[in-house]
Amino acid sequence: MDERIEYLQNSCNYVFADGYAVEFELPIKNTAVKEFKVALQGTFNFFHSSKFIHGWQYIAELHKNSKAFENDLLYVFGYQFNNNWSMLSMAGFRYTDVGSKGHIE
Repeated sequence: MDERIEYLQNSCNYVFADGYAVEFELPIKNTAVKEFKVALQGTFNFFHSSKFIHGWQYIAELHKNSKAFENDLLYVFGYQFNNNWSMLSMAGFRYTDVGSKGHIE
């Protein structure tokens, strides 16, 4: 019996102001929507250079089956070493609501 599981990430991004955007995402597993996600993101204007950029991202995620609601708050920064090498890093917090037996990571 061939039980193939297929995943699909549908997302839509909209830039509503210079340096700010919103993203909507519907992760799908075998034709069923498993989660609902929305993210807001922006860039900081201080310490900004042609090689360094940084900003923030907030992600809200509702898991359809378990009804768990996750909140992620991230600091995102990137640096370009040269034309071939760059890096992008994230650090942050996740909170899953207590009403769904959540936890803090």
